[in-house]
Amino acid sequence: MENKVVGVKKIREIKRILRKWNYERHNYEPYMIPIYWKCKTYCDDMDEAVNCVQCGRAIRFGEGYTSFEIQTGVGFGYCVCSDCHEIEMKRKR
Repeated sequence: MENKVVGVKKIREIKRILRKWNYERHNYEPYMIPIYWKCKTYCDDMDEAVNCVQCGRAIRFGEGYTSFEIQTGVGFGYCVCSDCHEIEMKRKR
């Protein structure tokens, strides 16, 4: 069986590539999520169903928290659930 290198274009068809802060290295690293997850940084409707960018759990946008780790290129954090937010808070300390 031969190994085939999957190009970035093929990966992007399967997953969205975001940026995740690495506290040990003090830089951003690529972070991939499934393309079908609905992850947002902003929403007009607080009752809209979105996925937590860390674990994928479905939550209402208004019940989520801003991620400290997974952000856009200009620093806006994606929505995370309360459990993942607590884990991020512990890692930040």
